[in-house]
Amino acid sequence: MNLFVFDLDGTLLSEQNNPLGEILPKTREALLTLRSQGHQLVLASGRCKRGMTHFSELLDFYKGGYLIGYNGGLLWDCLKEETLFSQVFDGALCSNILSHLVKFDVTLMIDSGETMYLNQENRMTEYECGTNHLTPVVLADFLQLPNFPVHKILVYQEEEKLQAQVPKIIEPFQTRVAYAYSAPVYFEITPLGINKAQTLKRLQALLRPQKTIAFGDGENDLGMLALADISIAMKNAEPKVKDACDMITDSNDEEGIFVALQKLGFC
Repeated sequence: MNLFVFDLDGTLLSEQNNPLGEILPKTREALLTLRSQGHQLVLASGRCKRGMTHFSELLDFYKGGYLIGYNGGLLWDCLKEETLFSQVFDGALCSNILSHLVKFDVTLMIDSGETMYLNQENRMTEYECGTNHLTPVVLADFLQLPNFPVHKILVYQEEEKLQAQVPKIIEPFQTRVAYAYSAPVYFEITPLGINKAQTLKRLQALLRPQKTIAFGDGENDLGMLALADISIAMKNAEPKVKDACDMITDSNDEEGIFVALQKLGFC
């Protein structure tokens, strides 16, 4: 049994015909074939569980499959319908981070699994709520966030403006949290030690696969890709990701996963 791990946005999902993302036909058929051959499939994303459920259902994960959400903050067993691992922020630390973040010219997003809390609305908050099937709630005072377990803080701004602010954003907390760009306009903050790689390690220890084959496109995929026996970057991946991978396949809009699996002899 091999373990196949797929990032979602920019990797498994095409946005060419559907802005909320879709799995292209050849890729879906290839993944269903892998399942029928007894391999295990994992979707690994910064999204919450709700934002991955539709795609896991398309791939018959109710028969077996795993979700890594919140960039590693959640590990969900789809067959047993149970949480295998979950890590959230310490409440006091989360409050301190938010008190710091509201000083910056950025959009803040935190979800409860059903609701997305925002400090302002724009096209990207609309996109995030749409892709994750979350109800948006704008808080006039973001520090009055309701009390619930927080897995991830998502920061959005235009690329140049965001990258100019990130050093000051993260400076007070860089030894107390994990953080990464998931896209040039997205900066994600999670509890210390949380990333896709660490949670994938937990799953590898549980399943003991012969090989792990991983696909990704963003900087937050780098650790996960390094952990794989075979790592594949999409053509649309960040340059750092391409440099780190064993092979580069076609883009997410060009059935890149199907193309790579075919070249590797898995379908």
